Amino acid sequence: MWQWSFGKHAQEELFNVQTDPECLNDLAGKPEHRALQAAMKEQLFRELKEQEDPRCPAAATSRRIPLRDKSHKDFYERYMKAKNSKPDG
Repeated sequence: MWQWSFGKHAQEELFNVQTDPECLNDLAGKPEHRALQAAMKEQLFRELKEQEDPRCPAAATSRRIPLRDKSHKDFYERYMKAKNSKPDG
């Protein structure tokens, strides 16, 4: 359940929502969809750059989103370890 809710997705995903509305069949990386995938990626980064989106490294902007500090790393594992440990005393 954790993986479905908070786990990492592939870097790129491509779905045909008309034939696969539940988005179960990822088409990214399949040879017959490479041109479309490349065109969509190019459009995405072009628009992010035009909007000076701070998540886009190519955007010349001073609006940068600060990176999370390392205290968030492995949160779930640390939470589960503490939850399952017995209190001292």
